[in-house]
Amino acid sequence: MENIHGLLIENGVLKHYLGSDTDVVIPEGVTEIGERVFFGREAMKRTTLTSITIPESVTKIGWSAFSGCVGLTSITIPAGVTEIGNSAFENCTGLTSVTIPEGITEIDVGTFSGCTGLTSVSIPEGVTEIGSSAFSGCTGLASVTIPECVRVIGAGAFSGYTGLTSVTIPEGVTSILGETFWGDSGAFKGCTGLTSVVLPKSVTKIDKSVFDGCRPVLIAPHIPVVNFGKEDRHGACCGFARLYFEGAELDVESRTGYLKYIKNQKKKIFPTAVKYEELLRLMFAEKFVTRKDIDLLLAECDKQNNVETKAVVLEYTHQSFEPTDTDKNYKL
Repeated sequence: MENIHGLLIENGVLKHYLGSDTDVVIPEGVTEIGERVFFGREAMKRTTLTSITIPESVTKIGWSAFSGCVGLTSITIPAGVTEIGNSAFENCTGLTSVTIPEGITEIDVGTFSGCTGLTSVSIPEGVTEIGSSAFSGCTGLASVTIPECVRVIGAGAFSGYTGLTSVTIPEGVTSILGETFWGDSGAFKGCTGLTSVVLPKSVTKIDKSVFDGCRPVLIAPHIPVVNFGKEDRHGACCGFARLYFEGAELDVESRTGYLKYIKNQKKKIFPTAVKYEELLRLMFAEKFVTRKDIDLLLAECDKQNNVETKAVVLEYTHQSFEPTDTDKNYKL
């Protein structure tokens, strides 16, 4: 086994690092960075790794190779790398940006999990699967672009991604995974900033746990509302309402199904409609709201302290109904 500045190399594989340098240069000719080579150096009270230079000869990075290297702020992964093992950069909290090379086809389980300092990431066009918890807990990410080639978004892939506000799932994605038997959470669980998601026609079903803790507007008129779990039906109705007012071309059967559901479930939907005005306006436009519903709506507005929506309800009341009850004085 060859020892170069504390780097123990055997048959082109970097096996261990026993040195004390903070800036490490891996020599040309190394083809693989082995498992756990730089794992948890800070936890084991070794020198903090702040930078690493990986040669073009490397084609594989082993699992947990850099896990817990909190001092590492940036890394360039050579274009020839075709495999990055699971949890390779897990909890590298100082890492702010990373470019994944074009040869990668799968972002493995937990690859960048807990990288709270990560603010940007580029997922290449060749990736077909984003593994379980691949970017979970990356609270610093402001946005993510999922390329068209992706087919599977794993359980917990973006869970806890609190900075994410909207996401478009590309055509071609067929599976967005929810909770698993072995403890993984829903793909977007806890993404508290997430307000809307556009789902492609290739996605025909959403597991009830995919959006635990956020429940965004779901724009997916091709999925019948009854095919959503109960937890996501109101979000799907909000997405339908948005398209309704945009004049989008909607399947007649699907449109009928949504309108029927909203009418039949209107009292349960009122809290959501007060929060999302487009849904409330749809209910007004379709004459689903009767005079006896007004008190319920106004009470919900007060409960949510939503003065703007209360004004909309009162305007609808004064325009749509004759003043038959003199004991009521509807006002803000």
